[in-house]
Amino acid sequence: MHLENMKKIMISGLLTFSTASSLPMVMMNPVHAEGEATQVNTWGEENGAKVYYGADGQKVTGAVKIGDTYYGFKADGTLDSKGFKTYGTKNYYVNNDGTLAKGWQAIGNYAYYFSKTDATRVYNKKVKYLKIGKSGRLGKAYAQAIRLMNKNGWTLKKAFHYSAHLKFANKNLRRKTPEAYATIGFSKKAGNCFVMAATFYVQAKLLGYNVHQVSGYVGASKAQHSWCYITQKGKKWLYDPDVTNEFKRPGYHFREGAKGTLKYQKSGRKLLG
Repeated sequence: MHLENMKKIMISGLLTFSTASSLPMVMMNPVHAEGEATQVNTWGEENGAKVYYGADGQKVTGAVKIGDTYYGFKADGTLDSKGFKTYGTKNYYVNNDGTLAKGWQAIGNYAYYFSKTDATRVYNKKVKYLKIGKSGRLGKAYAQAIRLMNKNGWTLKKAFHYSAHLKFANKNLRRKTPEAYATIGFSKKAGNCFVMAATFYVQAKLLGYNVHQVSGYVGASKAQHSWCYITQKGKKWLYDPDVTNEFKRPGYHFREGAKGTLKYQKSGRKLLG
């Protein structure tokens, strides 16, 4: 071959190589054997329903964590609808958007707790100082309190403020538990010292406090009364919503015998809860 022609061929080859190497690289999705592209770790849609493709390119099912959020998927891989669901051997609750509920939830007339770690429904377990039994649910008073606190805020001060500002109604009510008294308060938005203390008690329980409601007597005349106390670091702090409501005295977080508070009689005390 003529020397001049060889140079042209060599130069042409170098130019071709240089041009090709300067083009951007395009990453392709993995491909199935039959040639169909696979979607990985991404949302998709099938027949109008949301699906999620996992690391293997397959649709996920059951309870699945995507990012920081848990979702529920049906056996066919589509995002599940609202309601109680069972995936494997665990129970869950799916919200409207397909996410799994966590923490305290008011569903119908009952309160439920779902693990903040993996969203599983809790049975036979204490959540702080509140016991959840075999049924996996608590009664109406707790459901009412959850809805109230979702609106007003989940703090002890806001719980006390609500209870101390119920309409005073000095009716001779006889109930056996704080929950029974609290249901009256949450429903009627009114009540006596027992009702006020009970609505505070239920909210404080949901907030994780070691709270108790007391039935006893106050003053020299030993008038029947009810209040709460919370134990923190071995000390008892009193919370008396009725004192704030009826007598306009400090009733939030005080030690028994503190100046300006009622005289709480030692005798005749009874724990309601």
